[in-house]
Amino acid sequence: MLVHAINPWGFKHNRRVTRNNVDLNRNFSMTSDLFQIKNQGYSKIRSILEPDKKYSRWSLEHLTFLSNILGSIQKYSKSTLVQAIGEGQYEFEKGIIFGGKAFEEENANIADVLKRYCAPYDKIIIIDLHTGLGKRGKLQLLNAPKIPNLVKQQVNELFDNRVVDDSDDNFFKEHGSFLDFAWNMNKGKTCLPVMFEFGTINSESLYGALRTLKTMIIENQAFQNGCKTSQDKAYIDSIFLEMFYPKDTLGERW
Repeated sequence: MLVHAINPWGFKHNRRVTRNNVDLNRNFSMTSDLFQIKNQGYSKIRSILEPDKKYSRWSLEHLTFLSNILGSIQKYSKSTLVQAIGEGQYEFEKGIIFGGKAFEEENANIADVLKRYCAPYDKIIIIDLHTGLGKRGKLQLLNAPKIPNLVKQQVNELFDNRVVDDSDDNFFKEHGSFLDFAWNMNKGKTCLPVMFEFGTINSESLYGALRTLKTMIIENQAFQNGCKTSQDKAYIDSIFLEMFYPKDTLGERW
């Protein structure tokens, strides 16, 4: 079964979040304890991640972003920064990677689909399909962040040992993952969750990773605060869509 878009509002408005600015892939959990999590690392660099003025390509914040973020890497370490940004945060409603303060309506909808359609089966494969991270034009297979190692091993065997090792500093362990939630809903069964990530932005390089982060920051800044000119808005729309809907055809033959 294919579920095309669990975030219809985001599809309509070209945003990767819900109408409440919630990143759905940080909003899934079996309990509401999720929303009590504090991301101390995010708080430390919040001023860089959440500019509080209208976006302009010629603003000081835009032009000095690279030096500011590299300074944070030097101060806190790259791995600390990657985790602080990637894991999600549950405090700042207008920030990036906001996981919400309660479960989103879209969350309940997909949970109902999982219950209904997984119930008759003892063996289940759940594929979460994304575009964005990774080498441009290359398919990466990634494990759910918090499933048991035995399940990770089974997933890797199923896909001919193509699953990426996510144990190094370039990967983060997010909270509120859809795949973790789907696996927990099907405990007691053979449930193998995996993410298919089609790379569009070469985020495995430092330049690509920083470019990705900057694009997410300024897209959110423009939505929350507006843009100074229509040219600024057109620029953001263009580079943001390119992250998820590239103009050229991408694909990899297995």
